[in-house]
Amino acid sequence: MTRKVALITGGSKGLGRATALQLAEQGYDVVVNFSKDEAAATETVALVEQHGVRGLALQANVGSKESVQAMFAAMRDQGIAGVDVIVHAAVHAVPVPLLQMPDAIWQEAFHVNVNGLLYVVQEAASYMSERGFGRVVAVSSAGASVAMPFYAAIGVTKSAMESLVRYLAADLGKAGITVNTVTAGPMDTEAFRNVFSVAADHVLGHAAEQIAAPRPFATEDAAKVIASICGEEFAMINGQNIVVDGGLSIKV
Repeated sequence: MTRKVALITGGSKGLGRATALQLAEQGYDVVVNFSKDEAAATETVALVEQHGVRGLALQANVGSKESVQAMFAAMRDQGIAGVDVIVHAAVHAVPVPLLQMPDAIWQEAFHVNVNGLLYVVQEAASYMSERGFGRVVAVSSAGASVAMPFYAAIGVTKSAMESLVRYLAADLGKAGITVNTVTAGPMDTEAFRNVFSVAADHVLGHAAEQIAAPRPFATEDAAKVIASICGEEFAMINGQNIVVDGGLSIKV
């Protein structure tokens, strides 16, 4: 029996890596997309393959349609006809005050965070439709719904991405393809520390104090939910934003 294949954009580190490992544990072959850090992607593939499945690292800038098309062509060259699951964890995250926002950073955030999701789904949808099954999960953050300092390029594009998820869900649902968002709580990842810099430890510590749970939030908590809703039994969850933050967002 042929195993299902999952594509994780931004899969080399952080939540992308954690999700890749969860899906590998469930028996998926995993394509790890990366933008720049090939060594981290190769390490993730090695971890994936410890679960007895196939791993493949492929470089692509998902904010470029041509680059995404080339990635899918490379998959086919490697004997992968298509993917059954997409997790869009790639993010362009640069903290800049909104009124001083360089146009290049603003545009690249839209290219990667929003267009990247559309491009990978456009490439994968026909294969998913033919099989009558597909799962797409996009990773969002609290900054999509509340304003945070220096977070505008990320928050605005994540909000647009959440809207795109709903439109994709409406268009693809009849074909057996679900499209959802998972909004994860604060995670101690490289991307998080790049965004919050010297304030990262303070933000993480405050979240650990405020969380409505007996322990701090972990990257694996979000990864487990993402992997779970990729299952066939979750066909009726479609077009939704699932918040995984231990109840942090319910407190003021």
